[in-house]
Amino acid sequence: MDKALKILKWIWDVKERALLVVLVLALGVQVYRMVAPPDVEDVAPPTVAPPRASLPDDWQDGPPRPNTVDPPQLPRVPVDELTRRSPFTVRDTQPAAPRELTPERAGLQLLRIVPWRGDAHRAELRINQRRQRMDEGDEYQGFRVERIDANAGEVDVYSTEHDRLFTLTVEGGS
Repeated sequence: MDKALKILKWIWDVKERALLVVLVLALGVQVYRMVAPPDVEDVAPPTVAPPRASLPDDWQDGPPRPNTVDPPQLPRVPVDELTRRSPFTVRDTQPAAPRELTPERAGLQLLRIVPWRGDAHRAELRINQRRQRMDEGDEYQGFRVERIDANAGEVDVYSTEHDRLFTLTVEGGS
């Protein structure tokens, strides 16, 4: 009994080494098969069935003609049915009407036109709640004064953000 326990203990202690030896041998055999393929002479050529001497009776007239009738057109599927809406998106029942961009919504207001050095004039504007006096060609926060007409009380201001020209008038005249 003592000898059997010693043999079992020895097998238990060397099991990893034995498994490693077996795996290395299997890998070596596979590499040898890839590097040294078998000779071509040993491989038998594939067998090919000889051609028939005559065609079967039902093929004497040739294959049947294909169907020349066009297949029926499938109905068009609306694209909306192919997509799903996100359950996390909140939408109104009707889309909001596009609001026209006004100078007030753009943050622009003409307060007055001020005389400046001889015949020149400056426009006093409120841009995003800040007052600014500007001459023709001046630019401030994306707004550029294009033209000042003191007689008509009008100022043309170009917005680079909105890519639009606003014509502002002084309320109550000049």
